[in-house]
Amino acid sequence: MLSKKEKNLYRQVVIIILTLSSKESSDFEKQIFDLAAKTGSALANSRTDKTTIENIIPIFQRESDPVNATLLLTAYILRQSGREEIDRSVSGLLLSDIKIILDNFKDKPEKLREVLQKYLVLIKWIYESKPRSRVEHFDDLLKLFITRRTY
Repeated sequence: MLSKKEKNLYRQVVIIILTLSSKESSDFEKQIFDLAAKTGSALANSRTDKTTIENIIPIFQRESDPVNATLLLTAYILRQSGREEIDRSVSGLLLSDIKIILDNFKDKPEKLREVLQKYLVLIKWIYESKPRSRVEHFDDLLKLFITRRTY
């Protein structure tokens, strides 16, 4: 449990991150945060195995080619969904997000790697933050924590 001082510091950091991301990021980068918030909160509110989430980033990093890494990640998610380690409806969100990212950057492999890596880290962090409800946008997630509805 966080102390009052730690909670206040956390809120300040979140506000700073929100301010910086809204000023410096493109519309698509904002969309990445929103996709991650929606999917990460859905993962946190489903019966998704923690180890599955922890393995997502290393699975993606195994391949040097970003497109092949994306395909490997997709196969892993399909496998984990079939094994019921990821709820099927949530795996659909995850796969849909990955397809959106792949479609936008398949001709720019290094940008694909960068954006997908950011997305995967964000969903992992959001999953680990354990929001008590699903959200549609990153701003909604921040509001949940700032207004203490998740404490």
